[in-house]
Amino acid sequence: AYNTSLHLINSHFSIGSAKPLVPNVIEVAGLHIEKQQPLSEHFNKVLNTDSKGVILLTFGSLVLTETFPNNILQPMFDAFAELPYKVLWKANAPKFSKDLRIPPNIHFESWLPQRDILCDSRVKLFVSHGGMMGTQEAVECGVPILGIPIFSDQSLNIRQAQNRGFAIMLQLMTLTKEEILDAAKKLFYNPSYSENAKRISRIFKDRPMSAMDTAVYWVEYVIRHKGAPQIQSVAKELAWWQYYLVDVMAILVGLPCLCIFLLFVLIRKLFLKDNTKIKVKKS
Repeated sequence: AYNTSLHLINSHFSIGSAKPLVPNVIEVAGLHIEKQQPLSEHFNKVLNTDSKGVILLTFGSLVLTETFPNNILQPMFDAFAELPYKVLWKANAPKFSKDLRIPPNIHFESWLPQRDILCDSRVKLFVSHGGMMGTQEAVECGVPILGIPIFSDQSLNIRQAQNRGFAIMLQLMTLTKEEILDAAKKLFYNPSYSENAKRISRIFKDRPMSAMDTAVYWVEYVIRHKGAPQIQSVAKELAWWQYYLVDVMAILVGLPCLCIFLLFVLIRKLFLKDNTKIKVKKS
């Protein structure tokens, strides 16, 4: 908008890409992340396991995994059954189809404190749809991601994490047991994924202030300086033809056209001159 004093954007160069931003555009990714709280006795018991660790699976608050068709859920259950890990799965267990074969290493919870569990050292992998908030929480906690995007920005979030070496993306509608096992084993047994997750986490958290403190500072700065016009882009003062570079485009298009026109005139004059000489000789 023309008169916007401040933009707080939910991104960070550690998980997105570096951008040339004007001073009133502030990155505050992780704004929703609060200080880690101790787990309740219930969830502490849930995470206690004789296996190698815990896989946390949640698709956020909008996507209900219990509504997935059986041809998607069964390969997931079969794959997790072969992994030596306990799976903590956010879902309403009674709503799953009775035809499904659910292995004993899967534990269901209808609600869970996602961020506090992710940052527990017993959690080794995050299976997620790739929502922005959950992805940032996984980055904060340094946990590799097995991403299965559903819609919206989720594919982009997982692809960016994959490009940074701490995630693998699978497609929901074509999921197979073999794909899930192969991806999970890579994430577990290739140390580069865990190392990259921890490295990106360190970069994500290495800031002079927390995301919340940064947001508060800049909001108060704008208030103190009555809208802070000094940090707004001067582009908003440009005329429309300057903003859209019409003058530059006119030169870029006009010069070649002028050269072509002059060349055409020169060739035409030379051709007419030669024709005139021929006619004079014939006369």
